[in-house]
Amino acid sequence: MAKLACPTKDIRTFRVKDVSRKEVSDFYVWTEGHYNEKTFNKCMAGVKGFFEFLIDVEEIDMRNPFRKYVLKDVVGSSIETITKYEFDSVLKAVDNADPIRKIDGKGGKDMFRPYLKQAYKLFLLTGCRREELVVMRWSDIFGFDESVKFMYIENIKVQRIKKGKKVLRPIPITAELMNLLIEMGYNEKYMTDDYILCPDRTMNVQSFMDFLSKSFTHYLKNTGANKNYSLKNLRKTYFTWMNRVMGDETKILSSHSTDGVLKKYYLDPKVLSVIKKGALEIKIFD
Repeated sequence: MAKLACPTKDIRTFRVKDVSRKEVSDFYVWTEGHYNEKTFNKCMAGVKGFFEFLIDVEEIDMRNPFRKYVLKDVVGSSIETITKYEFDSVLKAVDNADPIRKIDGKGGKDMFRPYLKQAYKLFLLTGCRREELVVMRWSDIFGFDESVKFMYIENIKVQRIKKGKKVLRPIPITAELMNLLIEMGYNEKYMTDDYILCPDRTMNVQSFMDFLSKSFTHYLKNTGANKNYSLKNLRKTYFTWMNRVMGDETKILSSHSTDGVLKKYYLDPKVLSVIKKGALEIKIFD
């Protein structure tokens, strides 16, 4: 954590009750010089909440010095999606571009792996985060009739926020995704506990995630695209196209609205109908 450049009080002896508007002002100025608007607002709200805790729970007799301050305006970031042409160009680059990623102009690292195109397609057709996709297994695939299947994966980011509470996210298996899964071994691997992507990997999870990110960036640069895209843009693209079909129902497939659903045993009828609709109608780039 960054430290204040010029501390004015000895925190070992400075009493919390002595925090005045001067300290608030000093902290305000320091924080706005170190963080963007969104993080700045979170920092100020956090300190305000801390003093509210001291007053309400610890019953310290004082007024909250952070009770009033000016919030920063947060400018909404644009949602940058990748086009079909750009995505196809990345796939072509995997086949044709120089696979060596130069590092500080010295030597380089081979970024090619035979599974890369399948990996990028899997990101695009599932909308998964890296940490979700690299641990996805064939046993995460379920079906409720002969024609429609879906994946049920752990929403790891939301689980982390909820401190380990089980949160599952359904992913409709569209025709495009099923074709990819068949190409990756669905007919032989379905219901096994093998990883879907690169089951014979030797890298640990973090190294594998980092490699996928760096390889995508490498091949994107080789297309000549003047855009700062990453794997996150494939996720944004997925949900943008999903929203065209699902509208307000997108949140059922993208958020943590299935908290109470038991994996393998029960599926809420509303969620079930939305999954079916998604599986039959969602198409990326179409």
